[in-house]
Amino acid sequence: MTAPHARRRAPTPGDPPALFHSHLILTATEQQASHDIRRLQQLLAGGLPALGRERAPAGGRMLFAAVRAPAVPGSDTAIAPAGPALAMVVRTGVRPDWSPLLDAGRLAAAEVRPVTPAPAAGQEVSLRITANPVIRDRRTHRHSPLRSRSECQAWLRRSLARHGVRVTGPVHVSPATRLTGTGRNGPVVLVIRDFQARATVTDSAALAGALAEGIGRGKAYGCGMLNLTPSAPRSW
Repeated sequence: MTAPHARRRAPTPGDPPALFHSHLILTATEQQASHDIRRLQQLLAGGLPALGRERAPAGGRMLFAAVRAPAVPGSDTAIAPAGPALAMVVRTGVRPDWSPLLDAGRLAAAEVRPVTPAPAAGQEVSLRITANPVIRDRRTHRHSPLRSRSECQAWLRRSLARHGVRVTGPVHVSPATRLTGTGRNGPVVLVIRDFQARATVTDSAALAGALAEGIGRGKAYGCGMLNLTPSAPRSW
């Protein structure tokens, strides 16, 4: 006797959003062209036609981060350009189809898997994020990049606390690098940092929102995607 098929439960308003995680390897041609962050955004839209804009009615926000070659050091005062993108990690609210980009020779490989739910409150995690830490001038309303590592560390702690994560150890901050591109309204320049830290989840629902929507500015250009892995228990 064949068992009846179980009905899939319809999502309820309290459910966390369904998310998909893609790991993409760029071809040599795309790696060479990846200095323009706008081109990277347009490349990813090829696998998600509905997400050609930063937001989509049904799929939510597309978040991504580039795995880059080391930056070429600049002068003592200049911020070095970020290295070329070798691979991409992409998070979406709809299952992507990268086959058109694979067939066109723009991607060398692509893997897609569902994202695991946000860790429960109390879970210790290790986190990584590429972000655009800035400060807003109250008079001019313009945003300027934070310069010192201590300012960037404080920014990350504040940002994560608002999204249900408490940093419990040192915050490792990379040297600043610069992303450039051609936006709809002219040149785009972002100063980015890579962060790593250990933390404890304090609010799983708030964290689920951050995993889907990202943290900070520059999300359309590869900033703000929070990556978590469970931490091994500490031995005393």
